[in-house]
Amino acid sequence: MNSPLSSARLFHLGHVPIAQAVVTTWVIIALLEGAACLVTDACR
Repeated sequence: MNSPLSSARLFHLGHVPIAQAVVTTWVIIALLEGAACLVTDACR
């Protein structure tokens, strides 16, 4: 039986499986941080 809440595992960091949702969240955070640095000029 497949759960609709399960997520695909992309890779492992040691013994910790990293899911696709986690990687997507990391990408979104990186893009938001980059945009904030460009807009505020705070990353000098």
